[in-house]
Amino acid sequence: MKAFPLAMAASMALAGAALAGGIQGRVTNEDGSPRAGATVSVKGYHQSTTTDANGYYTLRMPPQVGGARVNVYINGAFAVNCLVPPGDANSTVEITMVRR
Repeated sequence: MKAFPLAMAASMALAGAALAGGIQGRVTNEDGSPRAGATVSVKGYHQSTTTDANGYYTLRMPPQVGGARVNVYINGAFAVNCLVPPGDANSTVEITMVRR
């Protein structure tokens, strides 16, 4: 499978109590427009989700997910991954796709 010609910039912040164990965030293009239909998964877990029309996603995960990697796939091809902050299962991972 051919890799997407994209790099990523990801900013991560701890989420509040709104998410009861999981990862949430948004995938956008470099111009800030939402990336709908991107598949988001956590390496080592058999769970994934797809971003909505506004680029948002939510994955419910067990507490030990901190320190794992979030993978993003665009049109079935691997695009990027980034580290979930260790020590907290309630994380927000915002991902901006940037063309190389």
